[in-house]
Amino acid sequence: MLLGSLMLSIFPTGNQKRLFWKLMMPVLIIDIQIGLLGLLFSTSQSAVNYAIIGSLIMGILALALVILNITFQVYLQQTVPTQLLGRVVATMTTVNSSIMPIGTLLFTIIFQNTHHGGLVLIVNSLLLIGYTLLLLKPLHQAIRTDQSSSI
Repeated sequence: MLLGSLMLSIFPTGNQKRLFWKLMMPVLIIDIQIGLLGLLFSTSQSAVNYAIIGSLIMGILALALVILNITFQVYLQQTVPTQLLGRVVATMTTVNSSIMPIGTLLFTIIFQNTHHGGLVLIVNSLLLIGYTLLLLKPLHQAIRTDQSSSI
């Protein structure tokens, strides 16, 4: 978390184009890292590979997640009016917490009914990448609209 915070303090703050890429690059990195983790589980049989390469993949994934969280939280604090900020953050936390058991249940069923856990991660990675690419233009448009209305 400290490394992610330090990296963000180095990057200049500013226009909507930087904000868009500060949000999208970590998302794409997370999507790819999930696929790489699935590829590792599908191809490697060595515990050493799991430990070393898996740790590297998970470290990059964690760093991207920290950067995404910090960027998004700062963006929320800058754009949401102060009197509504608590409600917005509480609503987002509630929604995120309430959807987690559904994902846990779904993936528990999937992983218990397949012997190819790596393949599940690869397919999910491809679906996430497709979903991310599908939302690139609408997200860019929303950030541009939000930035132009706040100027």
